[in-house]
Amino acid sequence: MFRARKTLAQLSIAGTIAALGVLGAPASASATPVAPGLDCTTGSGGTFPSYYGTGTCTGTGKWLLRVSCSFGFTYDSPAVLNIDDTQSITYGSCNIGVDSVEVVPLRG
Repeated sequence: MFRARKTLAQLSIAGTIAALGVLGAPASASATPVAPGLDCTTGSGGTFPSYYGTGTCTGTGKWLLRVSCSFGFTYDSPAVLNIDDTQSITYGSCNIGVDSVEVVPLRG
């Protein structure tokens, strides 16, 4: 009886670790249509327990990076101003993983 409980507990722990590995896998970089004048890409990275979003925009415009974490919390970066150049930002602090990363254009 004790041996069966111990084996089930080990399987449960192994399953939890495997699930965290799948849920916490970083998203690949992707192109993001933003606004006229800005060409942007987004992505994510990190390892357990610290994941983050990344964004790079080329051109002219004002934008921020929005990082949505797995199982809650969304982080908005400070505003980034491009004036005919390329700017990159890494932002967010997600424990389990990143669900999505988007570039949000700002007016002004």
